[in-house]
Amino acid sequence: MAKRPTRVHGPASRFTDVSEEMGLAFAHQHNREGRFEDISDKAWIAQSRGSMGIAVADEDRDGDLDIVCTHWVGDVPALYRNGMERNGRLFFVDAASKTGIDLLPRDLVGWAAGFVDTTGSGDLDLLIINGHTNAARFEDATLAPQKGYLLTRKSRNGYAIRPPGTSPAEPFDEPLVGRSAAFSDLDHDGALDVLVGVNNGQARIWKGVRPPNEENAHWIEIELVGSVTNRDAVGSVLVLDPEGMKRLETVASGTSFFATSSRIRQFGLGSRTTPVTVEVRWPGGYRELFANLGVNRVHRLIEGSGS
Repeated sequence: MAKRPTRVHGPASRFTDVSEEMGLAFAHQHNREGRFEDISDKAWIAQSRGSMGIAVADEDRDGDLDIVCTHWVGDVPALYRNGMERNGRLFFVDAASKTGIDLLPRDLVGWAAGFVDTTGSGDLDLLIINGHTNAARFEDATLAPQKGYLLTRKSRNGYAIRPPGTSPAEPFDEPLVGRSAAFSDLDHDGALDVLVGVNNGQARIWKGVRPPNEENAHWIEIELVGSVTNRDAVGSVLVLDPEGMKRLETVASGTSFFATSSRIRQFGLGSRTTPVTVEVRWPGGYRELFANLGVNRVHRLIEGSGS
């Protein structure tokens, strides 16, 4: 059984088709006494916007978690980048304009959102599923469909929005009354697949396509199993290469909007072929190291079996 040291508190074609309401944004921080404190104003995140879907990831690969929030019509998604200071003060800065996310059309109703590495490089792209809550015309009985958007990473601080009519066509070019999206590598080939929920319509399964440069698109997937904490390991944090450039993934239950994605977490490794080390920060407040994990495969890590 692993020791429990010091408690740790902290925070080409991409796919092929094979098939809230208005309110404030809030942030609540655990006060380590079993309660949560509303820190929305102090964290610079309290805004009157039509918040809808959410995605959480280490978007800029700086070792902390960032938040994307989609919005109702007339507003663009927010990208709240984590700016936690050394003294523990937590705050976020909306980097939507800095990264080009604010160039998305403002007539969209954004629902689901998720970060996905479509190139295997380790850099995260952003997929947003849209669909209106109103009819296209007053006399219509059906809601207005809208296309989805894949924002591809062009640099550490910027995304490229795929122009309409770009070839080859992608599944998200099809206008849908989209509502939800769940992400999972269904066939364990290293490319994440997407299940899209459609309002009053047939769900879609978009199968991730491996990039053509396989030698630069290695990957690893981790399934955590709790033995002392909850069996699903919900609330755990995985840190890839903890002694080098830390990259984070979290295990959550509900994700995006009206969906739950796979608990198996994926890291793109680019050209790396050597075994990797992963640190797991379990919900119980301690951490374990799992070393010599081979690439291009799924690893099942059981709580207490690490070092």
